[in-house]
Amino acid sequence: MQVMSARQLGAFLIASQAAYTTAQDTGLSASPFAQLSFSQKEHRFDKLFDHGIYFYMLHAGTGMAFERSFISVNGAWSITDAEVSEEEETGDASRVDYDLTFGYSLSDQFTLFGGYKVGETDIDYIARETNDDGINPRYSDNYEEAGPYLGVSWQQHFGKAGRISISLAYALLDATNRLAEKGDDEEFDEDNPDEPEALELDDLNGRFKQDAKGFSIGARWTIPLSDRLSYYALFRWQQYDQDFKFEGQRFSASERFSEMGMGLSYLF
Repeated sequence: MQVMSARQLGAFLIASQAAYTTAQDTGLSASPFAQLSFSQKEHRFDKLFDHGIYFYMLHAGTGMAFERSFISVNGAWSITDAEVSEEEETGDASRVDYDLTFGYSLSDQFTLFGGYKVGETDIDYIARETNDDGINPRYSDNYEEAGPYLGVSWQQHFGKAGRISISLAYALLDATNRLAEKGDDEEFDEDNPDEPEALELDDLNGRFKQDAKGFSIGARWTIPLSDRLSYYALFRWQQYDQDFKFEGQRFSASERFSEMGMGLSYLF
């Protein structure tokens, strides 16, 4: 499993420290907070994955809350490798996500937020069938997305029952997909046995870098357990559309994530 580079992590920490230093210099009241949660996350990629890949994720985050704004840094890691089952291969996969978010309260109910995110899925395959040497070949694919996002959230309080918040965001990401050459047998058209089948997205191999644009929708229910400790449950859905270009051909595909989880938040 690959994690955030030292440069990216350093940028996140520097941004967090800069925001806190600015708050001190301007006399703003700053309250630190921390969050810890567990979730199940599904990763689907049209025409590349035969089935969804399910990860069990550990989330940890920290940040600063000011009078009408906040900054947070969050990370998420797959706890164990997820099982992968494809037509020609089996394997396991891991996932990591990081994000840096800034938010500003426009009113008691609406908050504008934005930030930068990095996510990566690694998959290690082993072919179901042996090659001529009697070995099951192994391959690795990597899917990475990174870039800015901007969104708005709405929240409603229900007294002791807590509050619900719903968010909508748009992301413009740089996607880098590294697809291994898996050595599948060449397939032929059933109607024309002498002609190979048309090239499909899962036949491609190499490094593909392109834009990944799309929306995310989230919902979160927060229930106070004390003055400082809160429990929350969340749901998040994301879709990013990509266009692969290979030998003059264009292949369109949608990458989707859905996630459900629960956790605790503590205000220091």
